Amino acid sequence: MKPPAWIGSKLVIGLLIIALGIVGYMQFNQYRKRIITQREIDALVTQQRDLEGKNKDISDSLQLLNDPAYREKLAREQLNVKKQGEIVVNFPAHGSPVAQGGQPNSGETNPQKWWRYFFYHQ
Repeated sequence: MKPPAWIGSKLVIGLLIIALGIVGYMQFNQYRKRIITQREIDALVTQQRDLEGKNKDISDSLQLLNDPAYREKLAREQLNVKKQGEIVVNFPAHGSPVAQGGQPNSGETNPQKWWRYFFYHQ
C-alpha cells in the first residue's frame, strides 16, 4: 500500500515543521516558567525557615523575660535593685584600676607619687 501523494508534499512537511516548532517553543516557555517558579518556591522555603528560627528565638526570649527569677537577676545587675533588708557587697572587676592599686592610675610613676606626697602634700 502506497501513502497518498499529498503526505510527501513540501507544503505538508513545512506545516509539520512549523507546528513542531510552535509546540517546542510552548514547551520551552513552560519549562522556563517552571524553573523560575521552583526558584521562587526554594527562596520562600528558605525565608520561612529563617523566620521560624527568629520566631523561636523571640518566643524563647519572651519566655525568659516572663521568668520571675530572670527578672530579679536583671533588676539586680542592671538597675542595682536589692531586696528589703539585704546587704549588697560589690567587688571591683579584676582589670579595673581600683582593684590593681587602690586608686585610679593617673599616669604618674611610683617615685613621682612619693615625691608629690612628701614635698607637695599639705
